[in-house]
Amino acid sequence: MATERFEEIVEDFAFLEDWEDRYRYVIDLGKAMPALDDALRTPETKVEGCASQVWIVPRLEGAGRAARFDFRG
Repeated sequence: MATERFEEIVEDFAFLEDWEDRYRYVIDLGKAMPALDDALRTPETKVEGCASQVWIVPRLEGAGRAARFDFRG
């Protein structure tokens, strides 16, 4: 499911040639995401220098070749 969604986003992004359209698309994706739990909004997870208030929480599941690294935020 996540792979299908990722591929859909990649296709949509490739379709948008103008950087402003791509920017708006990324903003819309962010607005559609569920809110990040307040407990995860810490100085360690905050993205400094961003025009918006942004927090990214890394997550590692599995080990070795089966490991998966992703972000919540």
